[in-house]
Amino acid sequence: MKHRSCQTNLITFYEEVSRSIDQGVAVDVIYLDFAKAFDTVPHKRLLLKLRKNDLDENTCSWIENWLKDRVQRVVINGTFSRWTPVVSGVPQGSVIGPILFNLFINDLEIGIESHVSVFADDTKLGKVIQCEQDVTSLQRDLDRLGDWALKWQMRFNLDKCKVMHFGVKNTQAIYTLNGTELGKYKQEKDLGIIIQGYPKRSELLEKGNRTVKISVRLPFLTIRLSREQAIRQILANCLHIRCLFG
Repeated sequence: MKHRSCQTNLITFYEEVSRSIDQGVAVDVIYLDFAKAFDTVPHKRLLLKLRKNDLDENTCSWIENWLKDRVQRVVINGTFSRWTPVVSGVPQGSVIGPILFNLFINDLEIGIESHVSVFADDTKLGKVIQCEQDVTSLQRDLDRLGDWALKWQMRFNLDKCKVMHFGVKNTQAIYTLNGTELGKYKQEKDLGIIIQGYPKRSELLEKGNRTVKISVRLPFLTIRLSREQAIRQILANCLHIRCLFG
């Protein structure tokens, strides 16, 4: 989405998390990771989605011609394999590749009750947990995502799908995806920023050897603003954090 950076994604999502923690409410966040996301988008299903979303036939035909008739092979110790047709994946390094991927996963959020945040192939779910029904609701969302991946021939890397529990009253619920229990972690690198879960009303974000401790109550309780641009400016002025990929 235009003018939406990784900083905007982080601030928007964790502002809600921090607000809930400040109110003494537990929050569960689930980080999802697609296995080789850009390489596994099936061409036929991609074209099906493009036509379903009323993309004109000339454009669909152009994209189809751009994707088809691609072949690949591997070389091991000087021995070549047979040429094999490439039937999945959006060419990385191209201008249109990321756009096609975003169009392909555009319906990922349909029917999801939790707060969903998507940035390229990084997806996370956030849910306030106040009762067992909230846990059930979040698990139901995971089941929906598992069904979505199965339907559209995508796979989650279950070893990299994680759960983080926030809040002193958190019950540390167990969640599963495709029948596999998700691991519980105390920190996660989210869009270049390391998020550490603490029972106190604070988050710890660090980059490299620098560590900045943020009292999330100060900007979000003292000045309660909902506009993302204003929130982003407050954090930039107070913390001078620069989000970089490394």
